[in-house]
Amino acid sequence: MSNATNTMTPALASAQEKKAASKAKSGQKAPAARRFEEAARRAPVITIEAAEALIPVPDQITKIVSHFGLEDFDADALAETARQAFTVIARSLSPVLVVTTWNGEQNDKGLEMHLQRMAGAAVASAFGAAQFYDAKRAQARELSSQFNEYREEDRMGVDGLENRAANARRFAAEQGIKAA
Repeated sequence: MSNATNTMTPALASAQEKKAASKAKSGQKAPAARRFEEAARRAPVITIEAAEALIPVPDQITKIVSHFGLEDFDADALAETARQAFTVIARSLSPVLVVTTWNGEQNDKGLEMHLQRMAGAAVASAFGAAQFYDAKRAQARELSSQFNEYREEDRMGVDGLENRAANARRFAAEQGIKAA
């Protein structure tokens, strides 16, 4: 190596160390870490509680069903059916995903991970349906608003049936029942 390289290498290393130490003291983070944290703050947290916050409550569902003449459903029966389905899947996958270790103990980590992914997909689906309902509800409310200059509340549709606002309200009601 040349004398310049021998002289510059320790100086550059020292400068990099000082720079990293000063950033650590000042609380600044690397741009990549900062972007990751910003994205994590913006991303919605997908939980069953977040989905429940967006869907209509049971009293609203009763009113929607009676007002729009929709078919009511039994939420408890649906939850029981989902529980039974997960139980059947767990029992059928158990021989494949549960491994017996060398000392005779069963390691069910593979089955646990698989069922967590399935439950996560079901929660994400419920959250997506709740978001879709919430968007359609807001759209129907906007079309029916008195401040909407293109409001067609009193006019019939082109074909003599319901207008766009009434169609939007009915569609939002149907999506609310499905999301619940």
